[in-house]
This record gives sequence, C-alpha cells and structure tokens, in this order.
Amino acid sequence: MEKITKAKLLRELLYYVVICGFLAVVNWVTSPGTWWVLWVLGGWGVILLLQLGEWLIGREEK
Repeated sequence: MEKITKAKLLRELLYYVVICGFLAVVNWVTSPGTWWVLWVLGGWGVILLLQLGEWLIGREEK
C-alpha cells in the first residue's frame, strides 16, 4: 500500500470537488427530483476521510 502524502491528499480532494461538481450538474439537469449524486458524494467522502485519518496518523508517528 502506498503512503499518503499531503500532495496526494490534496490531489484527491481536487478530483473529488471537480468530478462531484460535474456529476451534481449532470444530476440537476437530467433528474432534479432524484439526487443520486449524494451517494457518490457520501461514498467518496468517506474514503477521503479515511485517507485524511491515515495521513494525520502517519504525521504523528514521525
């Protein structure tokens, strides 16, 4: 498993914002009554929180 660095974490956050923003627009245009994009935001958000925790723990061990 590769080590989480600050740069990798920031890159992942940028991907999250850009892709989820795009998907939110697609969701709004195609089916505004059903917000399926919330599942993507939540699932991917949990993964980002886990990566953040791993990075913070790794910093404390140094």
